[in-house]
Amino acid sequence: MKKILFILGIILIPLNVFALTGSTSISCSKNTLEIGEATTCTISGTASAGVSAVSAKLSASGGISLSNIASASIWQGDGEGGNYELYTDVNKTGTFQIGSFTVTATSAGTGTITFGSVKFSDASFNESTISSSTYSITVKAAPVAATGVTVSPTTLTLNVGSTGAVTATVSPSNATNKTITWTTSNAKVATVSNGTVTGVGVGTATITAKTSNGKTATVAVTVKEIAATGITVSPTTLTINAGATGTITATVAPSNATNKTVTWTTSNAKVATVSNGTVTGVGAGTATITAKTSNGKTATVTVTVKEIAATGITVSPTSLNIAVNGTGTITATVAPSNATNKTVTWTTSNGKVATVSNGTVKGVGAGTATITARTSNGKSATITVTVKEIAVTGVTATPTTLNVSVGSTATINATINPNNASNKTLTWVSKDPSIATVSNGTVKGIKEGTTTITVKTANGKTATVTVNVSKAQEQKIEEKEEEPEPTPIEEPEPEPVEPTEVEEVTTNDSIVSNVTNKLVLVIAAFAILFVISIIINKKKGKTK
Repeated sequence: MKKILFILGIILIPLNVFALTGSTSISCSKNTLEIGEATTCTISGTASAGVSAVSAKLSASGGISLSNIASASIWQGDGEGGNYELYTDVNKTGTFQIGSFTVTATSAGTGTITFGSVKFSDASFNESTISSSTYSITVKAAPVAATGVTVSPTTLTLNVGSTGAVTATVSPSNATNKTITWTTSNAKVATVSNGTVTGVGVGTATITAKTSNGKTATVAVTVKEIAATGITVSPTTLTINAGATGTITATVAPSNATNKTVTWTTSNAKVATVSNGTVTGVGAGTATITAKTSNGKTATVTVTVKEIAATGITVSPTSLNIAVNGTGTITATVAPSNATNKTVTWTTSNGKVATVSNGTVKGVGAGTATITARTSNGKSATITVTVKEIAVTGVTATPTTLNVSVGSTATINATINPNNASNKTLTWVSKDPSIATVSNGTVKGIKEGTTTITVKTANGKTATVTVNVSKAQEQKIEEKEEEPEPTPIEEPEPEPVEPTEVEEVTTNDSIVSNVTNKLVLVIAAFAILFVISIIINKKKGKTK
């Protein structure tokens, strides 16, 4: 009935009716759906004063379908051709909801919702047609899994340092995820990044392409070495001074040779040495420097080394004063500072005054001597050395009193002051050699008595020791067992002999000093024989 009245109202509207204004819009909770997924949408509108009703057609196209269509005071068409006719009473101004519906995704693509043929009418059934409203929904297809992957080429040969490309193709072509992960079985032989393979070292490696769901394909990679075909050096001749350095540059061909290692050798290390192309002059002469590749290619450089001659020599100090047995140091400087041979030979003009070794001078005796420093090529410098004696200031002897028995020995120690005196010669003298003798401080008792031992330095300083010689301890003479004696022969008794006076002889000290140890031994022997004869005579008397 409302529809009939609405149609009649339109027929009866005068041609000069006033225009009604407003707008409509569509909104949905989601604008992207997967196949089978649904979302809810609403249609809203705004109207000017006087609008009492809205009518329009709701339709859908693309991979979506409409359902659950509802509207306040709604009447619907039957949806033929996907079109639904909506009607709603407004009876107010401002924003209002016309209806709601459900959109379901049916196939991949873009679906469009259209709210068209929109007409606003007032209570007198006057109508105004306004613009249609549309809304787009994207429908995504269901994921397509990769079923396999292939690579091209399946084998690849590279040189060390070069690169090659491998292409991976995922099946099916519409697979949703076509991501490929690349790996190598041996990074020391070959590496891979996004299908680009780089040769690293000689050998073989397997490159693997893998899909996100684990499908794989492989490429067999062989990496070969680019051999050196030759080597050149620059310069080909080199002249340097001994001690100086020079540089040789070696170039291996071809430029992309895999192994560019160069080994350096010298034909004569006493002339020149070489390390990584740096040549060092050692001694005058010529040497051949050889640069050699890992596979035996060679190039040579002839090196000439010149000697830097000494132009002079200086010594410091230029004069030197030392004591006998003292030492001093002389420093020699060869010019120029980079002279090849800085060897210095040292000599002395008088070895009895001073000697020299490697610049160290030693005083031998009082006097002067000239020390000469000479280079290997004959340059020389001299220094005057004065050697002075250190005089003895005194001598002491210990002990100051010495007790010794006849026939035994004892030692006197003499100390010269100062300790570094030049001449430490000592002379030993006994005042009475008949009582005690002395030799290099060793005293021997001769007979009972007291005498003085004097020690004297070369410059007359003296010290004395009092020597007391005591009697030697008597030794017990063991008598032999008595043997049967032959029958004694009576002899006439000797006539008494009157004692004679023995004149005392005084011996000069100088004469007594010449008595030797042998004479002392002879006297002692006679004394022993005398004692034995007395003992025998006593035995004879007892027998009688």
